[in-house]
Amino acid sequence: PQLGMATLAYGEAHAARSACERLATEIWSRRQEFLPTLETCNRAVAAAARLNTRPNMLVEPADNVGGGAPGDGTFVLRALIDARVHAGVAVIWDPQAARDAAALGVGARFAGPIGGKTIALHGEPLMVEGRIRFAGPVRYRRDKRYFNGQLVDMGVSAVVDVDGLKIVLTSERIMPFDTQHLRSVGIDPEQEKFITMKCGSNWSSGFGDIAAGFAYVDTPGITSSNGVGNGGNVLNARGFTGQNSVKQLYNGLEIFNAGGVVSFPFDPWNVDRVEALYGPASVLYGTGAIGGAVNVVPKRPDPKVASTEVQLSFGSFGAKQQAIGSTGPLGGVDSGLSYRFDLSN
Repeated sequence: PQLGMATLAYGEAHAARSACERLATEIWSRRQEFLPTLETCNRAVAAAARLNTRPNMLVEPADNVGGGAPGDGTFVLRALIDARVHAGVAVIWDPQAARDAAALGVGARFAGPIGGKTIALHGEPLMVEGRIRFAGPVRYRRDKRYFNGQLVDMGVSAVVDVDGLKIVLTSERIMPFDTQHLRSVGIDPEQEKFITMKCGSNWSSGFGDIAAGFAYVDTPGITSSNGVGNGGNVLNARGFTGQNSVKQLYNGLEIFNAGGVVSFPFDPWNVDRVEALYGPASVLYGTGAIGGAVNVVPKRPDPKVASTEVQLSFGSFGAKQQAIGSTGPLGGVDSGLSYRFDLSN
C-alpha cells in the first residue's frame, strides 16, 4: 500500500485537506483508467497493419531499458517478421551482432543470430539475414523536451534491412526520448509503418507529435507491467490489484514478494482447496492486504484411510498430463504415522 498514489496540498489546513480529498476522490473514481491495457504482439501488429496510417508505435514496457531491462527482447521483432512487415524499425541491443555487421560494411549481407542473449525470459535469439545499410559509431544530442541537449553514445551500430524491416543493432542501450537514434542511422521515422519502443511511457516526448497510433504490447520481461514472474496470477479484489493489495498465502503462510514478484509454488494437482477472504485482511495478517487474501491449502496425509488417485488428461496444442497421488496410515490407524506423495508430469 505504501507504493500507491498519494495526494499532497499546501496552504491553510482546511483548504488543503479539502483539496486533497477532492483529488483523492477523483483518482479513486477513475482508478480503472490507471491499469495498463496490453495487447499481444501478434494482435497489435495485425491491428496496426489494417490501418492506412504511419508510424505506429509498438511499445514494450517489459523490455524497458530505463527500468533495467536488457533491451534485447525478440518477441516483438519475431511478430514483425512473421507478419512480413516491409516498412518498420526494430531496435535491438546486441553489441556482438552490431560489431559483426559493422565489420562487414555497408552493402554486405549479414546473416546470424540477434537479440535474446541475456536471459531466456526475453526470448531466444533470432536468425536474420539482410543487407547492411548503415555501419559505424553513432553519437548525437537529444533534441526534444526530455533531456534536451544530452549527449547519447550508441556505440558501434548497424542497420540490417530484412525485406524492408530495418533492424537497428546497437552496442549501447538507448532510450527513445527523441527521433535522433533513428535519424542518425539514416532512418526517417515518419516513413515507417511500425517502430518498436523498448521503454515505458516517455517515448511520447520524442514521437508523440508524429505517431499515428500506438499499442502497449504484452511480452515477458523483467520490467513487465503484469508483474515480473507472477505466473499470470495477479489478483484483483474490491478494485485493488496486485500482490501488495491482495495477499497470497500457502497453507496460511504469506508468499512474500519483491517488486511484485510472486509465483504459485507448484502444480495444482497438489492442492486440496483454495480459500478466499474478501475484504481487508490486514487485521489477520498485518500486511495491509486491503483487497483480500487467497490461501492455497495443499493436500495432507490421511491418518485413517488409504487411498490412491490417478489422473490422465489431454488438451489442445498437444497438452497432456499424468498424475498420481497416494496417502494413508503407516503401521495401523492408531500409530500416529501417515504418508502422502503426489507426482505430476
